[in-house]
Amino acid sequence: MLIFALTVVQCADTCRLRNWLLITAVFECHSADSLWICLICGHVGCGRYVQGHAYEHYHETQHCYSMQLGNNRVWDYVGDNFVHRLLQNKGDGKLVEGSAPAGKQQFDDEKLDSVQLEFTYLLTSQLDSQRLYFEDKITRLEQQALAETAELQEKACKALEENQKLQGKLLLLTREKQTMDKKLQQLSSKLATTQSELQDEQQMNKSLQQNQQVWQTKFQSLEKQFNEYKDKKDKELEDVKEQLRDVMFFLEAQKQISESADRDEIAEGRIVIGEAAPPSGSSASARKERRRRHR
Repeated sequence: MLIFALTVVQCADTCRLRNWLLITAVFECHSADSLWICLICGHVGCGRYVQGHAYEHYHETQHCYSMQLGNNRVWDYVGDNFVHRLLQNKGDGKLVEGSAPAGKQQFDDEKLDSVQLEFTYLLTSQLDSQRLYFEDKITRLEQQALAETAELQEKACKALEENQKLQGKLLLLTREKQTMDKKLQQLSSKLATTQSELQDEQQMNKSLQQNQQVWQTKFQSLEKQFNEYKDKKDKELEDVKEQLRDVMFFLEAQKQISESADRDEIAEGRIVIGEAAPPSGSSASARKERRRRHR
């Protein structure tokens, strides 16, 4: 960077370099007026009365020496004044005194050497301050990097511990999963067996329902036959009961007659029974038989 700054001051091809810097400044500052170049790093920016990019560069980097393009005057931002002793002639590029008009006087070799030595000292002191600045910045960055490294190591240790815990949990979950898989297989086998039994029972139930319908039909038929048989037997039982009443009546009458004192008269007597409704069936036959016996 020092070589670049000295080249800007002393190079005979200053016009071409200035034109290139002007083009660069147009892209960075959108202005070609009052351009200043940093003697430390070569940054080009506009003056503080345009957009102030050169002054902003000083605040950002603490590069305090800046040279104005066109007349090569050097400004010290720390002292807030010009510190140049030489100006460059625009015509032939030679160095002249700042107090005299450009191109009128020439310095002798001894004064030129002293001016160059002073300028070199200024640049050297500025570079030393920049070296200290960047060394301090590097130290801070190293400390920050060490702190971040320690923090990352601590996080890595915690992450490793968490990873070990998670691996332990994963092992337990894997074992539980294997146990659950075994239980699932057993339950699946039981489910298959239960489904097979259910199908058998459903088939049996279907068969029983079909048999039930058949038996219901048979039961209805038997119930009908039973009712018919019951009605028939009830009628026969009524006839038997009626005959039994007649027999009991006859026996009771015979007993009373045999025990009566007028049994001879009763034996010679005659019983007349009026006409009644014609009896039906076996009851009528039984009554006729009793009348015949009484006679």
